[in-house]
Amino acid sequence: MIRKEPIVTGEIYHVCNRTVSGLEIFKQKRISDRFLATIYISNNIESRRPCRSFNDATDDILCQTTPGVVSPLIDILAIVLMPDHFHLLVRQLVDGGISRFVQRQCNSIGKYFNINNKRKGHVFMGPFKAIRLVSDAQAEHIFTYIHANPLDLAEPKWREGGVKDWGNGKKFLKNYELSSLGVYTEGDTKIHPLIPGLIDKEFATSYFKSKKDHLNAILGWASRNAKLSDHLVDNDYLE
Repeated sequence: MIRKEPIVTGEIYHVCNRTVSGLEIFKQKRISDRFLATIYISNNIESRRPCRSFNDATDDILCQTTPGVVSPLIDILAIVLMPDHFHLLVRQLVDGGISRFVQRQCNSIGKYFNINNKRKGHVFMGPFKAIRLVSDAQAEHIFTYIHANPLDLAEPKWREGGVKDWGNGKKFLKNYELSSLGVYTEGDTKIHPLIPGLIDKEFATSYFKSKKDHLNAILGWASRNAKLSDHLVDNDYLE
């Protein structure tokens, strides 16, 4: 399907894709491990395949991947895996880079999930959603939103300022390993060992000067009784 607005090289996008029928594929550690490891292979202009010994064990995945890529398609600025969808904040580096990357990821993980669960059919919905960031205000809010997303699992009303216990919410976020939050925040935040090597963290320094500022931004949003303004983001997209 042709997009109404083409994805522009050099621009930053919030990319999201969901599974069909709410399949909670990323609750399976082998799937989330595989997804993160496959990014190292997918994010390259030249098509590559994992070596034969690339399997389910995290240690083996780490051994079979390397942080560097010769010619990346995108810069990854933030990532969060939720049970039935993923969020990425990325900058397109080459024409068609985002589409090629997401297609590779979804096809690879979809096939892997189906094989391991004796299933057939699509795993991810399509086409993926890509929202272009057009202002500093939107960039700061989307960056904060992506890392706040796991609050859905602990404080479902956080978008409306309905967090009952920020101490519990903060603890949950800092223990949610399938997020790049730990790249940007305090050192006691847990993080999947594959994520730090994926992230270009220079982006956030223009918005958050200290390690506490990003968590404070999440708190500020989760504590107010309002959603993001329409001029900042498409609210229908943030689900």
